Amino acid sequence: MANGVWKHDFDELVTDVSTAVVRFWKEDVWPLVNAVSFFFLLALPLLLLLLVLWYLDAIGWRSESGFYKIGRLQPPAVTAMAEPLAVQPLPARPSLSIKAFSDAKLSRANLV
Repeated sequence: MANGVWKHDFDELVTDVSTAVVRFWKEDVWPLVNAVSFFFLLALPLLLLLLVLWYLDAIGWRSESGFYKIGRLQPPAVTAMAEPLAVQPLPARPSLSIKAFSDAKLSRANLV
């Protein structure tokens, strides 16, 4: 056989293999890489928050005393709100007997 035939067959083999590798990359690998990278892109803010909290824990940072004051009332405000509630009497306990309901129906009927 002539040397040109072997060279042509080898070039064809290289072309077919490279075409198969490129097709495999475009059809199978690249969509998977896109999906995984999109997942990590969405998870990036959460990962950054975890890294910051991990760093603060690693250096031993602790908040100072009285750092969190949200929702805490000062003592004068608590006593000012508690005084009117203490003076007001509690309402009478309602009677839930059958007689009480029938009396209420009769009294409404008399009013109408």
